[in-house]
Amino acid sequence: MSEDIAHSVEDLTGRNVATIAQLEYASHQHRTLGECVADGVAAAIGSWTFIITQSVLLALWMVLNIIAWIHHWDPYPFILLNLALSFQAAFAGPIIMMSQNRQTRQAEQRNRLDFRSIYWPSRSRPKFCACSKAVLVRIRRSDLRRPTDFGTGAEFRSTPARPVD
Repeated sequence: MSEDIAHSVEDLTGRNVATIAQLEYASHQHRTLGECVADGVAAAIGSWTFIITQSVLLALWMVLNIIAWIHHWDPYPFILLNLALSFQAAFAGPIIMMSQNRQTRQAEQRNRLDFRSIYWPSRSRPKFCACSKAVLVRIRRSDLRRPTDFGTGAEFRSTPARPVD
């Protein structure tokens, strides 16, 4: 009986994983152009490559304007640089939020599926409890020993682990 329950729980879990994979694939395939652009921009801006590249470009901008070998196109206090960074921030923030909102909607779909598959059906709950109890009985019968010192793992108790009722 416990093996039948275990198989039904495994089947339910397998179906849930397959359904989540299908939902994520469908969501990825049906993205609009704006969502694709938002995801790409968020991925690019949120990378170390972008941060390092931008830092190098900002330092280069300031050094070239301070040294001014050719021409001061943006003298200190770098008002043009400030304008460019403000422009970047004004567009980067909302674009990143669009990407995060789409990802939040996907996470909410996964959470609803998890809720429906685990907590909603009243008939699967007793099966899960019975399966858990069967596992605990098997652990109690196998006389597992637990280490008392997790650092070395050298010492073991001679008594089996106490089963949970």
